[in-house]
Amino acid sequence: MKKINFLFAAFALLSMSFLSSCTEEDEPTPPSIIVSVDSEASYEPGTTVRYTLNISSNEELVSFSVNESTQSNPMALIENITPIDAIDDVEMLEFKNGLYTVTMDYVYAIPTTVAPGTSIDITFTVVDDVTEGTNTQTFDVAAAGGAINTYTAVLIGANANPTEGSFYASATNTVYSVADAASNAAAIDLVYFYGATNLASIASPDDSDVPAVFPSVSGWSTRNATRFATSSISVDDFNAIDTDEVLLQEAANIGTATKANDLAVNDIIVFETAGGKVGMAMVSALTEGNTGSITLEIKIQE
Repeated sequence: MKKINFLFAAFALLSMSFLSSCTEEDEPTPPSIIVSVDSEASYEPGTTVRYTLNISSNEELVSFSVNESTQSNPMALIENITPIDAIDDVEMLEFKNGLYTVTMDYVYAIPTTVAPGTSIDITFTVVDDVTEGTNTQTFDVAAAGGAINTYTAVLIGANANPTEGSFYASATNTVYSVADAASNAAAIDLVYFYGATNLASIASPDDSDVPAVFPSVSGWSTRNATRFATSSISVDDFNAIDTDEVLLQEAANIGTATKANDLAVNDIIVFETAGGKVGMAMVSALTEGNTGSITLEIKIQE
Protein backbone atom coordinates (compact mmCIF):
# COMPACT_ATOMS: atom_id res chain seq x y z
CA MET A 1 0.00 0.00 0.00
CA LYS A 2 2.82 2.32 0.84
CA LYS A 3 4.40 1.50 -2.52
CA ILE A 4 1.22 2.46 -4.39
CA ASN A 5 1.00 5.78 -2.53
CA PHE A 6 4.61 6.50 -3.36
CA LEU A 7 4.07 5.79 -7.06
CA PHE A 8 0.96 7.96 -7.06
CA ALA A 9 2.83 10.86 -5.48
CA ALA A 10 5.69 10.54 -7.97
CA PHE A 11 3.20 10.47 -10.85
CA ALA A 12 1.49 13.60 -9.50
CA LEU A 13 4.78 15.49 -9.25
CA LEU A 14 5.75 14.44 -12.77
CA SER A 15 2.37 15.58 -14.08
CA MET A 16 2.69 18.98 -12.38
CA SER A 17 6.17 19.42 -13.80
CA PHE A 18 4.91 18.52 -17.27
CA LEU A 19 1.98 20.91 -17.05
CA SER A 20 4.25 23.67 -15.76
CA SER A 21 6.68 23.20 -18.62
CA CYS A 22 3.83 23.37 -21.10
CA THR A 23 2.42 26.63 -19.74
CA GLU A 24 5.63 28.57 -19.10
CA GLU A 25 7.27 30.12 -22.19
CA ASP A 26 10.97 30.94 -22.43
CA GLU A 27 11.76 34.66 -22.68
CA PRO A 28 12.91 35.48 -26.23
CA THR A 29 16.50 36.59 -26.65
CA PRO A 30 16.60 40.17 -28.01
CA PRO A 31 18.80 41.08 -30.97
CA SER A 32 22.39 41.98 -30.07
CA ILE A 33 23.78 45.40 -31.06
CA ILE A 34 27.52 45.71 -30.43
CA VAL A 35 28.67 49.32 -30.95
CA SER A 36 32.13 50.75 -31.47
CA VAL A 37 32.58 54.51 -31.79
CA ASP A 38 35.17 57.13 -32.73
CA SER A 39 37.81 57.50 -30.04
CA GLU A 40 36.90 61.11 -29.19
CA ALA A 41 35.47 61.61 -25.70
CA SER A 42 33.51 64.68 -26.79
CA TYR A 43 32.65 66.47 -30.00
CA GLU A 44 32.04 70.03 -31.14
CA PRO A 45 28.83 71.33 -32.76
CA GLY A 46 28.96 70.75 -36.52
CA THR A 47 31.21 67.70 -36.32
CA THR A 48 30.26 64.06 -36.86
CA VAL A 49 30.30 60.91 -34.75
CA ARG A 50 30.75 57.56 -36.50
CA TYR A 51 29.32 54.40 -34.94
CA THR A 52 30.05 50.91 -36.25
CA LEU A 53 27.18 48.53 -35.46
CA ASN A 54 27.45 44.74 -35.41
CA ILE A 55 23.87 43.42 -35.32
CA SER A 56 22.94 39.78 -34.81
CA SER A 57 19.81 37.83 -33.86
CA ASN A 58 18.50 34.30 -33.42
CA GLU A 59 15.43 35.36 -35.40
CA GLU A 60 15.05 36.97 -38.79
CA LEU A 61 15.85 40.72 -38.67
CA VAL A 62 13.00 43.08 -39.49
CA SER A 63 13.91 46.75 -38.97
CA PHE A 64 16.38 49.27 -37.56
CA SER A 65 15.74 52.71 -36.04
CA VAL A 66 17.65 55.48 -34.22
CA ASN A 67 16.47 58.03 -31.67
CA GLU A 68 18.55 60.93 -30.34
CA SER A 69 17.71 62.84 -27.19
CA THR A 70 17.89 66.43 -28.47
CA GLN A 71 15.23 65.83 -31.13
CA SER A 72 17.06 68.31 -33.35
CA ASN A 73 16.60 66.42 -36.64
CA PRO A 74 20.32 66.00 -37.38
CA MET A 75 21.83 64.87 -40.61
CA ALA A 76 22.58 61.14 -40.46
CA LEU A 77 23.91 58.58 -42.91
CA ILE A 78 24.14 54.81 -43.02
CA GLU A 79 27.34 53.64 -44.69
CA ASN A 80 29.47 50.51 -45.22
CA ILE A 81 26.58 48.05 -44.97
CA THR A 82 27.35 44.32 -44.99
CA PRO A 83 25.70 42.65 -46.80
CA ILE A 84 25.57 45.56 -49.22
CA ASP A 85 21.84 45.14 -49.90
CA ALA A 86 20.81 44.51 -46.27
CA ILE A 87 18.48 47.52 -46.14
CA ASP A 88 15.44 46.67 -48.24
CA ASP A 89 13.59 49.95 -47.61
CA VAL A 90 15.96 52.86 -46.96
CA GLU A 91 13.26 55.29 -45.81
CA MET A 92 11.77 52.85 -43.29
CA LEU A 93 15.12 51.15 -42.54
CA GLU A 94 13.66 47.70 -43.06
CA PHE A 95 16.03 44.78 -43.43
CA LYS A 96 15.93 42.42 -46.40
CA ASN A 97 14.24 39.10 -45.66
CA GLY A 98 16.33 36.19 -44.44
CA LEU A 99 19.07 38.16 -42.62
CA TYR A 100 20.33 37.34 -39.13
CA THR A 101 23.54 39.41 -39.03
CA VAL A 102 24.26 42.89 -40.41
CA THR A 103 27.20 45.28 -40.01
CA MET A 104 26.94 48.98 -40.80
CA ASP A 105 28.25 52.45 -39.96
CA TYR A 106 25.87 55.09 -38.64
CA VAL A 107 27.23 58.64 -39.03
CA TYR A 108 25.58 61.28 -36.83
CA ALA A 109 26.14 64.99 -37.53
CA ILE A 110 25.90 67.13 -34.42
CA PRO A 111 23.69 70.16 -35.21
CA THR A 112 25.48 73.50 -35.02
CA THR A 113 22.65 74.79 -32.83
CA VAL A 114 23.37 72.38 -29.97
CA ALA A 115 24.88 74.23 -27.01
CA PRO A 116 28.30 73.15 -25.71
CA GLY A 117 27.92 71.06 -22.59
CA THR A 118 24.83 69.27 -23.89
CA SER A 119 24.75 65.52 -23.26
CA ILE A 120 23.32 63.59 -26.22
CA ASP A 121 21.94 60.06 -26.09
CA ILE A 122 21.84 58.02 -29.30
CA THR A 123 19.62 54.93 -28.99
CA PHE A 124 19.80 52.19 -31.62
CA THR A 125 16.85 49.79 -31.84
CA VAL A 126 16.72 46.54 -33.83
CA VAL A 127 13.50 44.54 -34.23
CA ASP A 128 13.42 40.88 -35.23
CA ASP A 129 10.48 38.52 -35.80
CA VAL A 130 9.94 38.04 -32.07
CA THR A 131 11.31 40.96 -30.04
CA GLU A 132 13.62 43.98 -30.10
CA GLY A 133 17.00 44.99 -28.72
CA THR A 134 18.47 48.42 -27.92
CA ASN A 135 21.85 50.00 -27.28
CA THR A 136 22.24 53.59 -26.04
CA GLN A 137 25.43 55.61 -26.58
CA THR A 138 26.06 58.92 -24.78
CA PHE A 139 28.52 61.74 -25.50
CA ASP A 140 29.00 65.36 -24.44
CA VAL A 141 29.12 68.26 -26.88
CA ALA A 142 32.33 70.23 -26.38
CA ALA A 143 32.90 73.91 -26.85
CA ALA A 144 34.30 74.74 -30.26
CA GLY A 145 37.78 76.16 -30.49
CA GLY A 146 41.17 75.69 -28.91
CA ALA A 147 42.44 76.30 -25.41
CA ILE A 148 43.32 79.78 -24.16
CA ASN A 149 45.10 81.38 -21.24
CA THR A 150 43.15 83.96 -19.23
CA TYR A 151 45.04 86.60 -17.26
CA THR A 152 43.11 88.94 -14.98
CA ALA A 153 43.99 92.35 -13.58
CA VAL A 154 47.23 92.76 -15.53
CA LEU A 155 48.60 96.10 -14.33
CA ILE A 156 50.92 97.94 -16.72
CA GLY A 157 52.41 101.33 -15.98
CA ALA A 158 52.53 104.29 -18.32
CA ASN A 159 55.84 105.58 -19.64
CA ALA A 160 56.64 107.79 -16.61
CA ASN A 161 55.11 105.53 -13.95
CA PRO A 162 57.72 105.31 -11.17
CA THR A 163 56.85 101.78 -9.95
CA GLU A 164 55.05 99.76 -12.64
CA GLY A 165 56.70 98.45 -15.81
CA SER A 166 55.42 99.33 -19.28
CA PHE A 167 56.43 96.23 -21.27
CA TYR A 168 54.37 93.04 -21.41
CA ALA A 169 55.29 89.49 -22.44
CA SER A 170 52.13 87.51 -23.19
CA ALA A 171 53.80 84.07 -23.23
CA THR A 172 54.62 84.32 -19.52
CA ASN A 173 52.17 87.03 -18.40
CA THR A 174 55.09 89.14 -17.24
CA VAL A 175 55.38 92.93 -16.99
CA TYR A 176 58.91 94.33 -17.38
CA SER A 177 60.40 97.68 -16.45
CA VAL A 178 62.28 99.59 -19.12
CA ALA A 179 65.56 98.52 -17.48
CA ASP A 180 64.70 94.81 -17.73
CA ALA A 181 62.89 94.90 -21.04
CA ALA A 182 66.00 95.16 -23.23
CA SER A 183 67.36 91.79 -22.09
CA ASN A 184 63.90 90.27 -22.63
CA ALA A 185 63.14 92.03 -25.91
CA ALA A 186 62.37 88.81 -27.79
CA ALA A 187 59.49 88.13 -25.36
CA ILE A 188 57.88 91.60 -25.38
CA ASP A 189 54.58 91.81 -27.29
CA LEU A 190 52.88 94.91 -25.87
CA VAL A 191 54.07 98.34 -24.77
CA TYR A 192 51.91 100.82 -22.86
CA PHE A 193 52.35 104.57 -22.94
CA TYR A 194 50.19 107.65 -22.41
CA GLY A 195 50.89 110.29 -25.04
CA ALA A 196 49.80 113.88 -25.57
CA THR A 197 48.06 112.94 -28.83
CA ASN A 198 47.49 109.20 -28.68
CA LEU A 199 46.50 109.28 -25.00
CA ALA A 200 46.21 105.73 -23.52
CA SER A 201 47.94 103.50 -26.07
CA ILE A 202 48.86 99.84 -26.36
CA ALA A 203 51.56 99.52 -29.02
CA SER A 204 53.77 96.99 -30.74
CA PRO A 205 57.51 97.13 -29.96
CA ASP A 206 58.09 97.96 -33.64
CA ASP A 207 55.62 100.88 -33.60
CA SER A 208 57.27 104.09 -34.81
CA ASP A 209 56.18 106.11 -31.75
CA VAL A 210 57.63 103.71 -29.17
CA PRO A 211 61.31 104.80 -29.51
CA ALA A 212 60.22 108.41 -29.13
CA VAL A 213 58.67 107.54 -25.77
CA PHE A 214 61.25 104.92 -24.74
CA PRO A 215 64.53 105.83 -26.52
CA SER A 216 66.31 102.63 -25.46
CA VAL A 217 63.91 100.52 -27.55
CA SER A 218 65.62 101.72 -30.74
CA GLY A 219 68.69 99.72 -29.72
CA TRP A 220 66.86 96.45 -29.04
CA SER A 221 68.10 93.44 -30.99
CA THR A 222 64.48 92.31 -31.47
CA ARG A 223 61.42 94.49 -31.84
CA ASN A 224 58.48 92.15 -32.22
CA ALA A 225 55.73 92.98 -34.71
CA THR A 226 52.36 92.80 -32.92
CA ARG A 227 49.33 93.92 -34.94
CA PHE A 228 46.01 95.27 -33.66
CA ALA A 229 42.34 95.88 -34.31
CA THR A 230 39.51 97.14 -32.14
CA SER A 231 36.63 94.86 -31.27
CA SER A 232 32.94 95.69 -30.96
CA ILE A 233 31.92 92.68 -28.86
CA SER A 234 30.28 93.39 -25.51
CA VAL A 235 31.96 93.13 -22.13
CA ASP A 236 29.69 90.20 -21.28
CA ASP A 237 30.66 88.41 -24.49
CA PHE A 238 34.32 89.01 -23.76
CA ASN A 239 33.97 87.64 -20.24
CA ALA A 240 32.23 84.54 -21.63
CA ILE A 241 35.13 83.62 -23.93
CA ASP A 242 36.58 80.27 -22.91
CA THR A 243 38.13 79.05 -26.17
CA ASP A 244 39.92 80.72 -29.07
CA GLU A 245 36.86 80.59 -31.35
CA VAL A 246 35.87 84.25 -30.81
CA LEU A 247 39.52 85.32 -30.80
CA LEU A 248 40.03 83.88 -34.26
CA GLN A 249 36.81 85.43 -35.55
CA GLU A 250 37.88 88.86 -34.30
CA ALA A 251 41.41 88.38 -35.64
CA ALA A 252 39.98 88.60 -39.17
CA ASN A 253 39.83 92.36 -38.61
CA ILE A 254 43.54 92.71 -37.87
CA GLY A 255 45.40 94.63 -40.54
CA THR A 256 48.61 96.62 -40.36
CA ALA A 257 47.88 98.77 -37.28
CA THR A 258 50.83 98.84 -34.89
CA LYS A 259 48.94 100.38 -32.00
CA ALA A 260 45.50 100.87 -30.45
CA ASN A 261 45.17 104.35 -28.99
CA ASP A 262 42.79 106.65 -27.10
CA LEU A 263 41.70 103.68 -25.00
CA ALA A 264 39.06 103.88 -22.29
CA VAL A 265 37.57 101.55 -19.70
CA ASN A 266 35.65 98.63 -21.30
CA ASP A 267 37.37 99.09 -24.66
CA ILE A 268 38.39 95.75 -26.17
CA ILE A 269 41.23 95.19 -28.60
CA VAL A 270 42.35 92.12 -30.51
CA PHE A 271 46.00 91.50 -31.33
CA GLU A 272 48.27 88.97 -32.98
CA THR A 273 51.82 88.51 -31.77
CA ALA A 274 54.90 87.99 -33.94
CA GLY A 275 54.73 84.35 -32.88
CA GLY A 276 51.24 83.99 -34.37
CA LYS A 277 49.26 83.88 -31.11
CA VAL A 278 45.92 85.69 -31.18
CA GLY A 279 44.73 87.47 -28.07
CA MET A 280 42.15 89.95 -26.85
CA ALA A 281 42.46 92.51 -24.09
CA MET A 282 39.78 94.49 -22.29
CA VAL A 283 40.56 97.69 -20.36
CA SER A 284 39.14 97.17 -16.86
CA ALA A 285 40.75 100.21 -15.21
CA LEU A 286 42.68 103.29 -16.34
CA THR A 287 44.55 106.02 -14.52
CA GLU A 288 45.19 108.82 -17.00
CA GLY A 289 48.52 110.54 -17.59
CA ASN A 290 52.04 109.35 -18.27
CA THR A 291 52.53 108.49 -14.58
CA GLY A 292 49.31 106.47 -14.52
CA SER A 293 48.54 102.89 -15.47
CA ILE A 294 46.20 100.61 -17.35
CA THR A 295 44.68 97.35 -16.11
CA LEU A 296 43.88 94.69 -18.68
CA GLU A 297 41.92 91.45 -18.76
CA ILE A 298 43.73 89.31 -21.32
CA LYS A 299 42.69 86.16 -23.16
CA ILE A 300 45.21 84.60 -25.51
CA GLN A 301 45.76 81.31 -27.29
CA GLU A 302 47.84 78.75 -25.46
